[in-house]
Parts: sequence; C-alpha cells; structure tokens
Amino acid sequence: MSTNDRDSEITLPYGTIAKWWGSFMKANGSILVLLLISSHAFAAFWSGDRLHDEMNKWEMLESGVETKDARLSGGIFAGYVSAMFDVYESGGRICVASAAESMGITKQVVGFLKAHPESRSLPAVNQVEPALLALFKCRQSPEREGRYLQTIATLRSELAEYRGVKQDRDLSRNLHKAGRFMGYVPGAFEAYEINRQVCASASVDIGQVMNVVAVYLDNSTGMASFPAINIIYQALVDAFPCSP
Repeated sequence: MSTNDRDSEITLPYGTIAKWWGSFMKANGSILVLLLISSHAFAAFWSGDRLHDEMNKWEMLESGVETKDARLSGGIFAGYVSAMFDVYESGGRICVASAAESMGITKQVVGFLKAHPESRSLPAVNQVEPALLALFKCRQSPEREGRYLQTIATLRSELAEYRGVKQDRDLSRNLHKAGRFMGYVPGAFEAYEINRQVCASASVDIGQVMNVVAVYLDNSTGMASFPAINIIYQALVDAFPCSP
C-alpha cells in the first residue's frame, strides 16, 4: 500500500484532537491511524507491503516504543496474525501441542516473514498462511486441544475500543485493543476467502466486513468464553456465502 493509499484511509478529527493530529502527522510523516477504512477490493485488503509496515510497528511496540501509532498498528498486526492462526487451528490445519507453545505465536510469524523477504510482493494472506503451516505442523495426536488466541468476550472488548476511536474520535482509548479488532476481522475474512469458505464481490470493502461482524456481535448474547473465530465464521458465512 502506498503512502497515498494510507493517507486516503485517514479521517481527521475535529477541535483540539485535530490540532494534536496535525502535530502527530507532522512528527511522524505519513504514518497512519486508520479511523475510517477506504474501499478496496477484497483480494487487496492487505498487501505484502502493508503487512510488513504493520509488522515493523509491532516490533517497535515490542521494543518499548509506546507511541499512539505503534500501539494501534502493533495491535492491527497482532490481530491479523491471531485471526489467521485461529482460522487454521480451528480447521485442524495447524496444531499447537501445549499452552506454552501457543505463547509468542506472533513473534514466531515475524521471524518467518523476515527469513523470507522474497515473499514480500505477495498478498499478506499468502505470506502468513505458509508461515503458520510451516511453524505449526500437525502431528498425529488424537487428543489435540484447541489453542484459540481470542475469545468472544475479548473481541467484544476490542470492538468497544474500536468504536470509541472511530466514532468518538477518542484517541485516549486503548489503541492497541482497537487495532486488534481492525486486524482480527480482516485476517479471518482473508483466510476464509482464500480457502473459498466465504465469497464476496470485488466491491466489498474492509469497513463493510467489520460492520457485518460488529452487528452480529451486537445481536448475539452470552458465549463470552467461546472462541471468537466461531462467531466471526458464522457472521461472514451468513453475509458472504459461496455458491454451491
């Protein structure tokens, strides 16, 4: 995604926040804060360059750089990777033998991506998928236990922070949690789409997909401890079914 593409995703707040935003953008160049998502064909939600840009911000956050942009973008990257992990783990395509092994999954994916720079030109989903399949191969294990990274309760909490940032322009909200919602939903969608479990026209944009999931969450009650990927799958399959 080019700098211009990134800037087109920004909607400026008003009043004092607008003043802060101006100085923030001046200090950080063309760094994004994704308050509103522009329309993109579904196959181009996440380009390879976009993936690596967000990964770099995640690494900054991990190294202790606590800027607003690092928190938001770090959350976006972690959410995207977590969603794809949950999709493939729930489908039995990858396996994590223990809770200990499930720690540091994002860091392991980062290591794989940095070891394969030749893949950067590929769409994000075509980089993260082989990383997960290589890192978490399934071995014969009749007692395989799911190691989901996200629960419905956590997803609802992240949705609340996302809405606070997007709708209220409240940049004092938890930007990392808002970012995780902004990464988790597109990550799940792209993983399901590439495997033909959901189908959407090229006119569908990220904002529509996130709204579908948000409305589904609003209309669902309970199930707080259930895997988030279950409810996202149902929301996306209902909204974007594939023809028989």
